[in-house]
Amino acid sequence: MSAPSTDPGESYSGPRVLKSDPKLTPRQIVVNVLVCGAFVVFWLVWTGTWPLPRGEENSDQASEFLKQEFPDRALQPDAHEDSTGPVAALFYLIQSGDAPDATKAVQFATEQNLGYASPYVIERLESDSPSLRQAARQFLHKMAGQDLGPDPQPWQAWWRDPPRRLLGIVTVGHHLTQVGIPIVGGLLGVLLLSIGIKRQEPGLSTIGTLLLAVGWFLIFSTAGMLLVGSVNTVTFGGTEILYYTDHGVVEGLSDARAGGMPLFLMLCLLFVAAPLIVLVGVFVIYQWWKSLWE
Repeated sequence: MSAPSTDPGESYSGPRVLKSDPKLTPRQIVVNVLVCGAFVVFWLVWTGTWPLPRGEENSDQASEFLKQEFPDRALQPDAHEDSTGPVAALFYLIQSGDAPDATKAVQFATEQNLGYASPYVIERLESDSPSLRQAARQFLHKMAGQDLGPDPQPWQAWWRDPPRRLLGIVTVGHHLTQVGIPIVGGLLGVLLLSIGIKRQEPGLSTIGTLLLAVGWFLIFSTAGMLLVGSVNTVTFGGTEILYYTDHGVVEGLSDARAGGMPLFLMLCLLFVAAPLIVLVGVFVIYQWWKSLWE
């Protein structure tokens, strides 16, 4: 606090207020980069470590299985032209095949660790065939590492949000945490941005802005991963099968994802347009509120 002026010709205007330097210090820049980087890396590690076996590199085995067990059902395109087609046909057999065929398919999926077949195997827990129900239980027990019983409802809840350990401490749902991490990061960014603006702290404002931007991007990235897939078709025994893949792995049949490229483009448009709409809305509300007090 400054002392009163001793110059008779100079009036005292009160204590001087020290304003923060609008420029970030090197330390603040490093902290911002480390915090945002750790946030992104944590999300990437969590998202990339799917808790169930994906069953990669098993297309050749699936093709041989179909040829041996179902020689009268042609697969078009074959495994040489489309490496994912045999696995999709196997999923179709599990979902729609009669009891003997579905039992063979479930047993093969168990051997090959085809975790993405889980929702179709769960449906067969209600089969009238004891052997199919037993094969389904064995598959699910292997995929989940636990036995949730003969009823499909607990298994459906397990599949919707597979549980896993967070930091080795608490059990949480994989999808819930995958979506929650960007949301929490974005809300934290809004909080830090608000505090930084109010206190005129450029460090807090900057890291808040970065967390908000990264959180917004990761929210749409998560939506794309959960809703969008590459659309493919294969014909097995005269039946056309629509299915979704991601990086050469069959994620499921027609019900596995909400859409393909059109949905992806719509998400991209929403990613860009939504912030602009919010900014315009805030500006309009601000101008309206300002006019009320004039």
